[in-house]
Order: sequence, then structure tokens, then C-alpha cells
Amino acid sequence: MRNPIKRGRPAKLSPDQIVAEAVELIMDASGKPFSIHRLAGVLEVTPMAIYRHFRNKDELMQAVAQQLMDGLQPQIPEADWPEQLRAWAFAARAHFLEKPALFGILGWKEHIAGAWLRQIAVIGRIVTRTGLQKNALAEAVQWTANTLMGSIYFEISSRDSGYRVSPEDLESLPPEDARIVKDIMKRLLQKDADAVFGDCVERVIEALRARSQAPVPGLPASAVRRKIPR
Repeated sequence: MRNPIKRGRPAKLSPDQIVAEAVELIMDASGKPFSIHRLAGVLEVTPMAIYRHFRNKDELMQAVAQQLMDGLQPQIPEADWPEQLRAWAFAARAHFLEKPALFGILGWKEHIAGAWLRQIAVIGRIVTRTGLQKNALAEAVQWTANTLMGSIYFEISSRDSGYRVSPEDLESLPPEDARIVKDIMKRLLQKDADAVFGDCVERVIEALRARSQAPVPGLPASAVRRKIPR
């Protein structure tokens, strides 16, 4: 339950109060877009009152993203890198399933939330243990993050439909496309969401293993394999 600032004598407005209200607005399932003017209206202050605490919207959004991401603190085990990646992936999935609105504030305009960049650093440290370096490492981290987060996003977007396709949905497709989609969805429904995500994680691990063992130009394959941590 929100406790908006009452009209009358100006109440003291704190950065924590602004961030807390902004989080509630962003987590609101009504679909209304977040804006400083909307936030000021809920707080019953002018937008300028918010800007006394935050230099601009970007600074406020960084603080909001930090608060929403605070709960994502995966316990990375002292284990080999595949087990570490599994731990991060399932922790991220649980966090984003609980707070799906986070997807909307990981990046905006020319900014990326610092809280999300810290998670990229975690993935980077894990993938570094495969032995990949430089461009290969950067590409592997990007692909790993995109694949895992894409799977989580698809799961969230599919929850409202119950992972089912209605006959009306299929009617909009050409007959052959409808047959293919119907068969795919039927088979996917035989697995629960945990298993589907687990398969995605294992495919990522398999791909990273294969990439880390690929020959490097100028080096024999045996020399590359000797560099891979066991």
C-alpha cells in the first residue's frame, strides 16, 4: 500500500522514498509507462522536487535498477565453471520471474544499468575459466547472456498464455506453418518450464565447451586443449 505525500505543508522528500515509489510504479502491472511526471504526481510533488535529489532521469533509473537487482546475489559455488554457470543461470531466472519488470530497465537510450553490468562481470569471470580469451571471450559472454536471458524473457512472456496456442492463433497462419507450430507446441508442453530452461543452460555449456576446444589460428589444437582448466 502506497503512502503518498499529503498536500499542505511540504513534506521532506528523501532519495530512498523517491526510489521506493519509482520501483512500485515500474513493478505496477497496469502497463502504464514510467515517467518523472507520473512519479511526481504519485508523490504529490513537482518534478523539480525529484531533480533536487537526482540530477536527471538516468541517475534515478540507475538507483531504481540497483534496488531491483539487489536481490540477485547468486551463490556461486567453489566448483568447475559449468556448475558455476548453472548456479548463476537459475538464480537469475528465479529473480527475473519474480520481478519481470526488470527487463524494462536493464537499459534505456544510451545507458545500461550498472547493476546489470555487474552481473555481466560475473558471467565474464565464469566464462573466463573455459580458457577463452580476448574477442572469443567477449563474444562468448555476450552470446551466453543473450541466450539465457532470452530464454527467461520468453518464459515470462509465455506465462499469460499458459504456453498454449489457441485454434484462433493458428488460423492466422498458412496451413503448413500451422501444422509445424502445433506439433512443436504439443511436444514442448510435455516438458515443464524448469526442464526447458535446464535444457537451455546445458546447450549453452555444451557450446562453450566446443568453442573453448576449437583450434586457435597459429596454434595446434593440442596446445589449445592443454590451456583449458579441468
